[in-house]
Amino acid sequence: MSDSRTQCIILAACLFLFPIVLMAQVGDSTKLLTPGVGCELGFGSNGHADVQLAIRINTPSFEHLVWGFSLQGGLMLHNTSDYYYSDNPNSSYDDVKDWYSFAFSLQAGYEFKPSGDVNPFVMVGYGFWEYSFIAANDSSEVNVGGKTGSFVPVLIGCDFKVLK
Repeated sequence: MSDSRTQCIILAACLFLFPIVLMAQVGDSTKLLTPGVGCELGFGSNGHADVQLAIRINTPSFEHLVWGFSLQGGLMLHNTSDYYYSDNPNSSYDDVKDWYSFAFSLQAGYEFKPSGDVNPFVMVGYGFWEYSFIAANDSSEVNVGGKTGSFVPVLIGCDFKVLK
């Protein structure tokens, strides 16, 4: 099993454990953290599905300052038969399949109304991504993994209190 596929399975398992393990409060009013679950879908030629788990951690001495991290993983949903891969001039693969991605990022940000029923926030950070896929031709197949890079996430969002 490829590393990216293993990471996606671990990410999916965390999706079920995340709300149970990470909900925390001190007393009745001090919020320590906010868990988040999201998805990203692309359609057509950019078809993909990613699941994201995120958490924002409040700083007790500075109510509006938050720190966060997120994990994101997914796979391609569209037909990749038009793609090809070449690892050197003598080896070309005309079938690209089983495309997976994984990303991790850290952020710092500001919550405008951390104790309010509606809480807008903004965050910026730095992250790393990795993707892998299988490339094949009539005579062989190769697992292409470890393609990595970095990115700068900018998150703008709003929380709505649902329970008191």
